[in-house]
Amino acid sequence: MHAAFSSFSTFLHMGHNGAYVWSAYGIVFFVLGFFLWISAK
Repeated sequence: MHAAFSSFSTFLHMGHNGAYVWSAYGIVFFVLGFFLWISAK
């Protein structure tokens, strides 16, 4: 678990240097939220 957290932390740190990383996050969260919204209906 610690290794996963470490890699995630590194990934977040990389995100500060690349807007495309946050764009990917936005797309992923948007899709997940959309599916959750559809399933909620």
